[in-house]
Amino acid sequence: MKIGLFPKTIQFKAWLFVIIFSGASGVAYASDLISHEKAGEQIMLIIASLEPNLPQKVDSMTTLIAVESFGVRGIEYKYVLGTTKDKILNSSGLSLSALTATVRVGTVKQYCEQELMYWFRDNFVEGKWSYVDVNNQELFVLRVNPNDC
Repeated sequence: MKIGLFPKTIQFKAWLFVIIFSGASGVAYASDLISHEKAGEQIMLIIASLEPNLPQKVDSMTTLIAVESFGVRGIEYKYVLGTTKDKILNSSGLSLSALTATVRVGTVKQYCEQELMYWFRDNFVEGKWSYVDVNNQELFVLRVNPNDC
């Protein structure tokens, strides 16, 4: 015995409504995105507005040192941490991959949930966060785009 909430004809109509409604709602499609050229112009404006304030201390350990465009629709934030890679790993008790995964969770959450990041999500602009230690040794690079949300 098959149990269903609605007869098959109503189920079909409900699915059809969902398909039509999702097309008419605020779902973003590639045709809705601004052009690569416009996205690049906006990214350059964002960079120009941030550059006069660089380097900028984010917290006691982290300094934003540069903001650059990358790829077709990307913006990269470059950070330096005020200690060595070894000290960071020893004090955290984590491997580099575990530390990267932990930071990635927070980065994805910020990209996906912060209201200030809506333009990036709506226009499929990828964010890239690069971290080096005080000796300019790369720690990790994180990349996030709307598919991660």
